[in-house]
Amino acid sequence: MAGRSGPMVVGVAAAVLAVIGVSVAMSSGDGTRPSGASGPAGPSSAGSDSDAHVVAPRSQQQRVDVPLTLPIQSYVLLAPDRLQVHYTTGVPECYGRLDRAVVTESPGQVVVTLRLRRAPAPADRPCPDIALVEDTEVHLDSPLGDRRVLDGSGLRPVPRGHDTG
Repeated sequence: MAGRSGPMVVGVAAAVLAVIGVSVAMSSGDGTRPSGASGPAGPSSAGSDSDAHVVAPRSQQQRVDVPLTLPIQSYVLLAPDRLQVHYTTGVPECYGRLDRAVVTESPGQVVVTLRLRRAPAPADRPCPDIALVEDTEVHLDSPLGDRRVLDGSGLRPVPRGHDTG
């Protein structure tokens, strides 16, 4: 059993490090977010790179006309027409929660976009820098077959994880 848990620990550690990298970039103080990042961006209270673990209050100038998305980490094929999509997010009270998955299918690809429901909490509260690994099930109109799965937040290919069963 110990031999099988090693790859899982490495996978979870890699996902957490990826989110920490996005969080550090988001709190870098320049008010921008890295390409592919979907969290709110705003001025940072971090004074230097050594203070990168400090997360600033969310920007109060979020545009409600621009839908927020969550980047997809990987997917697992549960059935020919069902995917389990893995994504990383933050504390729902600060960063919002998954609203819905939007699926667009074509003969060569499946584009999955995870839409984020905005957080209802006041924007002036500091938010903990915690990564939460979540998943959701996505139903397809036709079997996936050899079609590529793309992340709708940046139209990048989504890696296939280990299938269950």
